[in-house]
Amino acid sequence: MSSLKRYGTTALVTGASSGIGKSYARAIAKDGLNLVLVARRKALLDELAEELSGEHGIQVHTIAQDLTDMDAADKVHERFCRKVGGLSEPIYTRLLRIPIIGR
Repeated sequence: MSSLKRYGTTALVTGASSGIGKSYARAIAKDGLNLVLVARRKALLDELAEELSGEHGIQVHTIAQDLTDMDAADKVHERFCRKVGGLSEPIYTRLLRIPIIGR
């Protein structure tokens, strides 16, 4: 079993269209977890989603959202639940010990 799979089957990665977020998405995909990718630029998210699902045989959903918007956390939470079917604590919150959306 994958070392990350002990946290769940799906990881939420923010800032996934470039930089560190994109690198995290690639590393997590390589470990076999499904992904929900979040960033402002939908075209870049969709391109990465296609790449990762093709290379690793995982499910990849995208959420285009500017995280500087005041209601961004609520919007991402709502769309995440709609796409994945519920919320168990996303993997990055456990790894970095950051609290998830205040619910």
